[in-house]
This record gives sequence, structure tokens and C-alpha cells, in this order.
Amino acid sequence: MLRPLLICAITVMSVLSLTSCGEQEKSTLDIYRDEMTAFYNELSEINTGINAIDPSSETATVVLMEQLDRLNAAFTRMSRIDVPAEFAVMGNMPQEAADYMDKAVNSYHDAYDGTFDAEAEQLAGEYYERANIRARYMLAILHGDTEDFEQESSTPALSSQEPGSERLPAPSPSVRSDTHA
Repeated sequence: MLRPLLICAITVMSVLSLTSCGEQEKSTLDIYRDEMTAFYNELSEINTGINAIDPSSETATVVLMEQLDRLNAAFTRMSRIDVPAEFAVMGNMPQEAADYMDKAVNSYHDAYDGTFDAEAEQLAGEYYERANIRARYMLAILHGDTEDFEQESSTPALSSQEPGSERLPAPSPSVRSDTHA
């Protein structure tokens, strides 16, 4: 009686172990690529939201600030993703991108919340561009295109002539309510 039960148990365990062999866990690299794909998909979604803002709307500034806050949160989340060794060339670029986006969004709030501040808007645009340059470089690196990056990486601000990807447009100065003009 014990022998047939033992044979049955061994058979079940063997079948279970064989079925799990085909289901390998995702590698760290695959997980990173999935997380970065989600990040870039979110950027695309936010870009669509920003482009859909009606500049003549009374709520244009509020909606823009909400989209920029979402963008800042996306960059912050992205910067916390562990970069696998295969993408070590990124160095601290994810954190730099997040830091620049945070400065950009804070400066946009300074520019548009309350009395309009043109200097804060200009500063925000510069930070925004720096964050986007790094986001585009990271995308190029993810796609294996590091040649241009390696040639330009010695410049502190990273040249604006980096490999292309869909670029988020700088929020338009025309997207502000009449009370802020």
C-alpha cells in the first residue's frame, strides 16, 4: 500500500518539476527592459496629454502642471530602477535625468503658479531639455546604439545632437491662463 503511494508521489513531483523547467524566471535584464519600456510608454502617454491641452482653456495651466507632476513622478520612479551591468554605460544618467526633471517641474511651478515668472520659465525649459537629452540617450543605449553617446559623453550638458526618439515638447509658454500673462 505504501509503495503505490510513494510511486504516485514521485510521479507527481517529477511531472511538476518538468513543467516548471519551461517557465524560467525573467532575468534581471528582461525585468529592467520591461520597466524601462513602461517608463517610455508613460512618457508617450504624458506627451499626448500635454499636446492635447487647449491653450485657450481656463484650466490649461492647471492641467499642464498636473501633467508635469506626472512626468516628474515617472522620472523619479525610473531613477530608482536598478540598472543591470549590461547597461553600466548609463552611469548615473537615470538619476541625473530625474534630478533635472524635478528642477524643471519645480521651475515651471514657479513660473506659472501665481504671477508669471519668465526667468523661471526659461530655467525650467533648460532643465527640461537636459532631462530629455538623458532620456533619449538612455533609450538609445537600451536599443544598443551607444556610438553617438560615447563620442558626446565628455560634454557636461550632453549635446542636443544625440540619437533621436520621440521627444517631449517643452511645455508651451502659451499654455497659461490670462491671469498669469
